[in-house]
Amino acid sequence: MLHDKIDKLFKCINEASYIRYASTDAQERAIAGMQRSLKRIGKQVVGATTIGKHPQTVILDLTYQGSDIYIDDDGTTKIYGILVNPNNAAAVEHVLDGKWNPKTKEDTSKEQEFAEEQQDTGFDK
Repeated sequence: MLHDKIDKLFKCINEASYIRYASTDAQERAIAGMQRSLKRIGKQVVGATTIGKHPQTVILDLTYQGSDIYIDDDGTTKIYGILVNPNNAAAVEHVLDGKWNPKTKEDTSKEQEFAEEQQDTGFDK
């Protein structure tokens, strides 16, 4: 019982700690909305940092140094470079499910091109 209460308290502190990276009210709202959406779909932020000077961009990580989510000073939110509404859990989940991940598509296409080049040149024989 006590362990559950302590665990819940640490989770609340962890969720609120990422808002401190915000430099504007719009960023605060976007970070809070993103955290709510991620919680609804069963994911959580594991790290954060900022880049740039005033204004600055907040970067949220879903994996260790993942740089998955960028939130600009005006609250504009991008996941893997795709503009998304941070308060729409369905849209966030749709982008995070991997179908719309440009990194995955780019890596896959490069692997396919490399395999085709090898077959054309005969290096794999």
